[in-house]
Amino acid sequence: MKIYRRGDCDSINELKISFQDFLFANLGELMNQHVFHDKKSVAGQVVIELGRAETYLIRCSRAQTGESP
Repeated sequence: MKIYRRGDCDSINELKISFQDFLFANLGELMNQHVFHDKKSVAGQVVIELGRAETYLIRCSRAQTGESP
């Protein structure tokens, strides 16, 4: 995981993408620590995987691709 520091990003859009990448990569762990207080670090990942499965099923039922509209 890359740590971004002040001056690493040339524009606000790069910073937003960097934060978004960080958030998506660590969302399960963040939920484990701050929402579920799960010491085994399982609940957050389960929620993330269920969300991915739900998104996949909805897109399949609508015959959508994985790209954003």
